[in-house]
Amino acid sequence: MASPYSIAKASLAQALSEAEAADIEAPRLLKAFLQELLATYQQHHSVADIRSELEFELEHMGGDTDIPFMRP
Repeated sequence: MASPYSIAKASLAQALSEAEAADIEAPRLLKAFLQELLATYQQHHSVADIRSELEFELEHMGGDTDIPFMRP
């Protein structure tokens, strides 16, 4: 069964493959994705909500940071 994450992952993998075939560097494609994603996300959420979500994701990207409610 498809999940939002599996759909996103597959779509991104296909886009990266197409970009490589078109000699487009991954960072350029990813920036375009980010801009399109944010524009679409803003149709459903406020800028403050988006900023908060992005800050949370960036703070927890590494996966090696303890979350306050978790014990070692």
